[in-house]
Amino acid sequence: IVYHILAGYYVRQRYQPGQAIRVGQLNGEVSGTGSVNTVVSTDEGITVVPNGVLLESTVQSPRSPRPGASSPRE
Repeated sequence: IVYHILAGYYVRQRYQPGQAIRVGQLNGEVSGTGSVNTVVSTDEGITVVPNGVLLESTVQSPRSPRPGASSPRE
């Protein structure tokens, strides 16, 4: 449990409420991060993910376009 509490500190800095994330097969939006776990809202409902899993896993999150960046041409 101590590991997940420490991981929560780093997870809160990396992922903000409302941020879209993908962890493995889980696609959703961060609803909030507690001391031990993070709640992710998906189309199917909510999923509670231990903070240590988010810290150790590859997490994908769409990036916002950078100011001044050009879009790909067709």
